[in-house]
Amino acid sequence: MKISIAIPTSILEESPDLRSKTIKLGQIARACAIFRVNQIFLIEDEMYKDVSLIKTILEYVECPQYLRKRLFPISNSLKYAGLLPPLAIPHHQLERKRQALHPGDFREGVVCKSTNKESSVEIGLEHPIKVRPSRLKLGTRVTVKITEVGKTLRGEIINSDEIPFYWGYKVKSCSLKSLFKKQNKGLRIGLSRKGRFFGDEKNTLLQRFEQEQSILLIFGSAKKGIQAFFKRENINMMKNVDFLINLVRDQGTRTIRTEEAILIALSLINSIIL
Repeated sequence: MKISIAIPTSILEESPDLRSKTIKLGQIARACAIFRVNQIFLIEDEMYKDVSLIKTILEYVECPQYLRKRLFPISNSLKYAGLLPPLAIPHHQLERKRQALHPGDFREGVVCKSTNKESSVEIGLEHPIKVRPSRLKLGTRVTVKITEVGKTLRGEIINSDEIPFYWGYKVKSCSLKSLFKKQNKGLRIGLSRKGRFFGDEKNTLLQRFEQEQSILLIFGSAKKGIQAFFKRENINMMKNVDFLINLVRDQGTRTIRTEEAILIALSLINSIIL
């Protein structure tokens, strides 16, 4: 089951400074990693211009540590990157000796050289690995499957979807309309305190999960429910969402923060899809 979440760029509206924004995004990244989220969609809110910051931090913490210096130049956005929690997902491997590799292993890498015959990819070893195809764009992040560990270390570029276990998430920014055009299959669940309580819909959700291969969870921000985002883009919510779910019955707080809602929702969903 592939899980995607959609969050508005206004999720940082209550975070007064870069430090608190970084901590909030680290919490979101950690929740997504724990519950194997494959895709994070950032729904652009024209009132909030943090989309670049959000994307940079979420992608940075997902990136293997040995590739970060190559892929992320020094910037103010990452001033508090040291506060981000380690995700410890499968591709967050340490730098290794080539002798420890085996055919069939997977590594994340970045293209450092490319010719007409083959390309070289930095994968956190003493030396880059030779791969095909050739003529890859320098600086591109790629997923490598180790094919040969003899005198010459070789591998092949693969799509990370081919890996039979969780391999991190990807981040994309888009409008709600374009998201629904891209995600025209699978189950769509809106999260709102105005929805039906999760416990009341649990059995129906379970039946639908058995029929679907993907789930999209749509979140609002602390100050704006998802209804506001549908209204802004003139989208009929009830025609585009399969379920509108309230995660917490009789919540004790005035609002539930987006990072809290994400953790609660993914935990509940995980409890019935396994």
